[in-house]
Amino acid sequence: MADDGDTVVGGIDRRQLLKRGAVAGAVLVWAVPTVEVLTAQGAAAASAPPPRCNSDKDDLWHPNYRGRPPVFHNAAPVGYYLWHHGIWSLRVSEVHGGATHIYTGTISTAGVILGVTPYQLHAPHDRYVLSPDGHFLTFEFVTHGGMTVGIDFTSRCADNLRFALDLDGHPISRQQVWIGHGDMHPARVPFYVRKHDDQPG
Repeated sequence: MADDGDTVVGGIDRRQLLKRGAVAGAVLVWAVPTVEVLTAQGAAAASAPPPRCNSDKDDLWHPNYRGRPPVFHNAAPVGYYLWHHGIWSLRVSEVHGGATHIYTGTISTAGVILGVTPYQLHAPHDRYVLSPDGHFLTFEFVTHGGMTVGIDFTSRCADNLRFALDLDGHPISRQQVWIGHGDMHPARVPFYVRKHDDQPG
Protein backbone atom coordinates (compact mmCIF):
# COMPACT_ATOMS: atom_id res chain seq x y z
CA MET A 1 0.00 0.00 0.00
CA ALA A 2 1.34 3.42 -0.95
CA ASP A 3 2.23 5.80 1.85
CA ASP A 4 0.67 8.87 0.27
CA GLY A 5 -2.81 8.12 1.57
CA ASP A 6 -4.40 7.68 -1.88
CA THR A 7 -5.22 4.00 -1.38
CA VAL A 8 -7.75 3.48 1.37
CA VAL A 9 -9.66 0.21 1.24
CA GLY A 10 -9.00 -2.87 -0.86
CA GLY A 11 -6.92 -0.94 -3.38
CA ILE A 12 -9.70 1.59 -4.04
CA ASP A 13 -8.51 5.14 -4.68
CA ARG A 14 -10.16 7.60 -2.29
CA ARG A 15 -11.73 9.56 -5.16
CA GLN A 16 -13.19 6.30 -6.51
CA LEU A 17 -14.53 5.50 -3.08
CA LEU A 18 -16.22 8.88 -2.83
CA LYS A 19 -17.77 8.47 -6.28
CA ARG A 20 -19.00 4.91 -5.79
CA GLY A 21 -21.20 5.83 -2.87
CA ALA A 22 -22.23 3.40 -0.16
CA VAL A 23 -19.86 0.56 -1.01
CA ALA A 24 -20.32 -2.57 1.09
CA GLY A 25 -22.21 -0.65 3.75
CA ALA A 26 -19.83 2.30 4.01
CA VAL A 27 -21.28 5.42 5.56
CA LEU A 28 -21.52 7.91 2.69
CA VAL A 29 -22.68 11.38 3.62
CA TRP A 30 -23.36 14.08 1.08
CA ALA A 31 -23.53 17.68 2.24
CA VAL A 32 -27.25 18.42 2.17
CA PRO A 33 -29.25 20.61 4.57
CA THR A 34 -30.12 17.49 6.57
CA VAL A 35 -27.19 15.08 6.55
CA GLU A 36 -28.28 11.70 5.26
CA VAL A 37 -26.79 8.27 5.88
CA LEU A 38 -27.56 6.24 2.78
CA THR A 39 -27.66 2.71 4.16
CA ALA A 40 -29.12 1.12 7.26
CA GLN A 41 -25.97 -0.93 7.68
CA GLY A 42 -23.96 2.25 7.41
CA ALA A 43 -26.08 3.93 10.07
CA ALA A 44 -25.29 1.09 12.46
CA ALA A 45 -21.59 1.43 11.69
CA ALA A 46 -21.73 5.16 12.44
CA SER A 47 -23.53 4.83 15.77
CA ALA A 48 -21.36 2.23 17.49
CA PRO A 49 -17.86 0.77 17.18
CA PRO A 50 -17.41 -2.75 15.79
CA PRO A 51 -17.27 -5.60 18.35
CA ARG A 52 -13.45 -5.75 18.22
CA CYS A 53 -13.32 -2.43 20.10
CA ASN A 54 -14.92 -3.04 23.48
CA SER A 55 -14.32 0.40 24.92
CA ASP A 56 -17.30 2.67 25.60
CA LYS A 57 -15.08 5.70 26.21
CA ASP A 58 -13.61 8.11 23.69
CA ASP A 59 -9.81 8.26 23.51
CA LEU A 60 -7.83 10.84 25.47
CA TRP A 61 -4.99 12.66 23.69
CA HIS A 62 -1.90 14.63 24.71
CA PRO A 63 -2.77 18.13 26.03
CA ASN A 64 -0.70 19.77 23.26
CA TYR A 65 -3.44 18.87 20.77
CA ARG A 66 -6.13 20.61 22.79
CA GLY A 67 -7.56 23.94 21.79
CA ARG A 68 -8.22 25.65 18.49
CA PRO A 69 -5.10 26.91 16.68
CA PRO A 70 -4.92 30.68 17.37
CA VAL A 71 -4.21 31.37 13.69
CA PHE A 72 -7.59 29.85 12.78
CA HIS A 73 -10.52 32.17 12.13
CA ASN A 74 -13.13 32.63 9.45
CA ALA A 75 -11.34 33.19 6.12
CA ALA A 76 -8.03 32.10 7.68
CA PRO A 77 -5.03 31.27 5.46
CA VAL A 78 -5.48 28.36 3.07
CA GLY A 79 -4.81 25.09 4.85
CA TYR A 80 -5.94 22.53 7.41
CA TYR A 81 -6.69 23.25 11.08
CA LEU A 82 -6.86 20.39 13.56
CA TRP A 83 -7.52 20.30 17.29
CA HIS A 84 -8.95 18.13 20.06
CA HIS A 85 -11.53 19.33 22.58
CA GLY A 86 -13.20 16.15 23.74
CA ILE A 87 -13.76 15.47 20.04
CA TRP A 88 -11.48 16.05 17.05
CA SER A 89 -12.25 19.00 14.79
CA LEU A 90 -10.80 19.30 11.28
CA ARG A 91 -11.38 22.53 9.35
CA VAL A 92 -10.26 23.91 6.02
CA SER A 93 -10.45 27.59 5.18
CA GLU A 94 -10.22 30.03 2.31
CA VAL A 95 -9.42 33.74 2.38
CA HIS A 96 -12.11 36.14 1.17
CA GLY A 97 -11.97 36.44 -2.58
CA GLY A 98 -9.56 33.52 -2.85
CA ALA A 99 -9.45 30.94 -5.61
CA THR A 100 -11.40 27.70 -5.47
CA HIS A 101 -9.50 24.85 -3.82
CA ILE A 102 -10.20 21.14 -3.46
CA TYR A 103 -9.22 19.51 -0.19
CA THR A 104 -9.09 15.71 -0.10
CA GLY A 105 -7.77 13.40 2.55
CA THR A 106 -7.95 10.20 4.54
CA ILE A 107 -7.81 9.85 8.31
CA SER A 108 -6.98 6.29 9.34
CA THR A 109 -6.39 4.28 12.50
CA ALA A 110 -6.12 0.72 13.77
CA GLY A 111 -8.75 1.77 16.29
CA VAL A 112 -12.21 3.04 15.44
CA ILE A 113 -13.42 6.41 14.13
CA LEU A 114 -17.01 7.25 14.99
CA GLY A 115 -19.41 10.09 15.72
CA VAL A 116 -18.59 11.88 12.46
CA THR A 117 -20.56 15.12 12.03
CA PRO A 118 -20.31 17.78 9.30
CA TYR A 119 -19.49 21.44 9.81
CA GLN A 120 -21.06 23.80 7.26
CA LEU A 121 -20.65 21.36 4.35
CA HIS A 122 -22.34 22.27 1.08
CA ALA A 123 -23.93 20.07 -1.56
CA PRO A 124 -23.02 18.68 -3.99
CA HIS A 125 -19.23 18.98 -3.68
CA ASP A 126 -18.52 18.43 0.02
CA ARG A 127 -18.74 14.83 1.23
CA TYR A 128 -17.15 12.16 3.37
CA VAL A 129 -17.10 8.38 3.66
CA LEU A 130 -16.58 6.32 6.81
CA SER A 131 -15.52 2.73 6.07
CA PRO A 132 -17.66 -0.08 7.58
CA ASP A 133 -14.91 -1.07 10.03
CA GLY A 134 -14.39 2.52 11.20
CA HIS A 135 -10.71 2.47 10.24
CA PHE A 136 -10.84 5.00 7.37
CA LEU A 137 -12.52 8.40 7.11
CA THR A 138 -12.17 9.87 3.61
CA PHE A 139 -13.35 13.34 2.59
CA GLU A 140 -13.51 15.87 -0.21
CA PHE A 141 -14.26 19.56 0.38
CA VAL A 142 -14.41 22.40 -2.17
CA THR A 143 -13.88 25.95 -0.89
CA HIS A 144 -13.92 29.44 -2.36
CA GLY A 145 -14.38 33.02 -1.22
CA GLY A 146 -13.91 32.92 2.54
CA MET A 147 -15.53 29.54 3.21
CA THR A 148 -14.73 27.44 6.27
CA VAL A 149 -15.94 23.83 6.30
CA GLY A 150 -14.96 20.58 7.96
CA ILE A 151 -15.88 17.58 10.07
CA ASP A 152 -15.83 16.54 13.71
CA PHE A 153 -15.25 12.99 14.96
CA THR A 154 -14.15 10.89 17.91
CA SER A 155 -12.07 7.74 18.22
CA ARG A 156 -11.89 4.67 20.42
CA CYS A 157 -9.19 2.02 20.88
CA ALA A 158 -6.80 4.18 18.81
CA ASP A 159 -3.14 4.62 19.76
CA ASN A 160 -2.68 7.01 16.84
CA LEU A 161 -4.40 8.69 13.93
CA ARG A 162 -2.79 9.04 10.50
CA PHE A 163 -3.65 12.12 8.43
CA ALA A 164 -3.00 12.09 4.66
CA LEU A 165 -4.05 15.58 3.56
CA ASP A 166 -4.03 16.92 0.02
CA LEU A 167 -4.68 20.30 -1.56
CA ASP A 168 -5.70 20.40 -5.23
CA GLY A 169 -4.51 16.84 -5.82
CA HIS A 170 -1.11 17.08 -4.10
CA PRO A 171 0.08 16.55 -0.52
CA ILE A 172 -0.22 19.86 1.27
CA SER A 173 2.85 21.58 2.68
CA ARG A 174 3.38 20.87 6.37
CA GLN A 175 3.49 24.65 6.88
CA GLN A 176 -0.17 24.77 5.82
CA VAL A 177 -1.29 22.45 8.62
CA TRP A 178 -1.89 23.96 12.08
CA ILE A 179 -2.53 21.73 15.10
CA GLY A 180 -3.69 22.57 18.62
CA HIS A 181 -3.37 25.68 20.77
CA GLY A 182 0.34 25.97 19.93
CA ASP A 183 -0.18 26.28 16.15
CA MET A 184 2.05 23.22 15.69
CA HIS A 185 3.08 22.05 12.22
CA PRO A 186 3.68 18.34 11.57
CA ALA A 187 7.16 17.17 10.63
CA ARG A 188 5.82 15.93 7.30
CA VAL A 189 2.63 15.09 5.40
CA PRO A 190 1.21 12.48 5.78
CA PHE A 191 1.69 12.58 9.55
CA TYR A 192 0.66 10.76 12.71
CA VAL A 193 -0.91 12.11 15.87
CA ARG A 194 0.01 9.69 18.66
CA LYS A 195 -1.94 9.57 21.88
CA HIS A 196 1.00 10.08 24.24
CA ASP A 197 3.39 12.11 22.03
CA ASP A 198 3.51 15.86 22.45
CA GLN A 199 4.30 16.56 18.78
CA PRO A 200 2.74 15.32 15.53
CA GLY A 201 5.20 13.30 13.45
